[in-house]
Amino acid sequence: MPTPALTLENIHKTFGETQVLRGVTMNVGVGSALGLAGENGAGKSTLLKVAAGLVAPDSGRILVHGKPVQMRSYRDANAAGIFMAFQEQAVLPNLHVYENLYFGHERRFSVAGILQPGRMIDQAERFVQELQIGDLIGVRDDLGSYQFGRRQLVEIVRAFAIAEVLEIEHPILLLDEATAALNTAERQVLFKLIRRVQARASIVFVSHLSGEVIQTTDRILVLKDGQSVEERPSQGMEEKELHRLITGRSRPEAFYLEDRQRPTCGEPVLTLDGIAVDSEIAKVDFTLHAGEVLGVAGLVGSGKEELGRLVAGHVRPTQGALTWAIAPKVGYVPKERKEEGLFLDHSVAWNATVAALWRGHFNRAGIVDLSAEKSATSGLIRDLDVRPPLSQKPIGLLSGGNQQKVVIGRWTLTETNVLVLDNPTRGVDVGARHQIYRLIRDICDQGVAVLLISDDLLELIGLSNRIVTMRDHEQIGIFPALVEAKPTEADLIAALA
Repeated sequence: MPTPALTLENIHKTFGETQVLRGVTMNVGVGSALGLAGENGAGKSTLLKVAAGLVAPDSGRILVHGKPVQMRSYRDANAAGIFMAFQEQAVLPNLHVYENLYFGHERRFSVAGILQPGRMIDQAERFVQELQIGDLIGVRDDLGSYQFGRRQLVEIVRAFAIAEVLEIEHPILLLDEATAALNTAERQVLFKLIRRVQARASIVFVSHLSGEVIQTTDRILVLKDGQSVEERPSQGMEEKELHRLITGRSRPEAFYLEDRQRPTCGEPVLTLDGIAVDSEIAKVDFTLHAGEVLGVAGLVGSGKEELGRLVAGHVRPTQGALTWAIAPKVGYVPKERKEEGLFLDHSVAWNATVAALWRGHFNRAGIVDLSAEKSATSGLIRDLDVRPPLSQKPIGLLSGGNQQKVVIGRWTLTETNVLVLDNPTRGVDVGARHQIYRLIRDICDQGVAVLLISDDLLELIGLSNRIVTMRDHEQIGIFPALVEAKPTEADLIAALA
């Protein structure tokens, strides 16, 4: 059997009282792609960070091409030929694209200690042309002018670029949720890029989309509760089988809980009539009803995110009428939870109750009722199966899926009549997604109107009562989505194209 390019052998890692990795072994073959699958909190990101020198294991060995290595930093990992594209972007928007591609390795482009930007630009341009991505990435562009998904593509390409500049003959590339923020066109670019470099690279690919893992890899290693539980060839694997391996159970037929979709909704809550916001959105007309899930579909740049911010009160209309039938009490779950939705250094309890505290709950005469706050937090942690179930643990140490449960669940602890959800399951695994779908149904049963913005068309179709379609910053139609007469993906794609 050929020597693997990368071996992580019997890796253990504990953070405080939480054992995150329990004797995990992972082998990545030369010129192969390994999929890493598992629920949020299974240990996938931690395992990759161990491989990238960002987290020191408590025990176990790391071998590169059969030789043990000691890595104390990401720079050590780079020297060993290991490169990572991070789930949470580590790019610098205030720099040019070419500066981001080679950040930390500027000495390679210096003469007598003086940086030669022209050399960086020339190499970056040759590199993006070789990868055939010059139409998407301009190396002289200000990265801050790119939307989030395009910045994520730069994050991914940087891993390839640094491997090249260090002249690593056989790089090992770790892609952690690399597609989570990419649109369809950008994902296809990434998949072509993976196929193009795989002959001379080893790849570990993590995605919350099971189909992507199956189609992009040769083998799949499944983690559960910090342990490796199964490794299978990707060829012939069906999504339902992978779901079963990941969750330990078969995927429910009614994954989106369509049987709980309300056949009729309540009274009107909010009406938008001819709404426009400068050049961001125009011609928006709909009424949102109590207990309804109103989906919003659109390509990147269609105006759907701006519509969510409008309903949440972040921006005001410059034209048309926005009319509330009741006193507005709006909750908002942003697309970027770590940038806009969380206090990462604060506890789970703080993040769960911050909205309720701001609205005057859990306090007496301005003094926080700690007992009531603790009781509410414990109930939310239990009901949403937040792992680990530690209310005082900093939320920044939780997995993305568990963080997202708290971000959404906080609005159940305060009076809310409209909840705006912007891509609520982005970067969330199948098990946590199903829990979030259950929570959305619970919220609707309480009479809350939900405005659901999502890049996942199947999610929109499965959860929504109706779906607003947007293109070029304008509303172009509304699809009914009754349980017995759901639109198809093809229907929506034809409307959005």
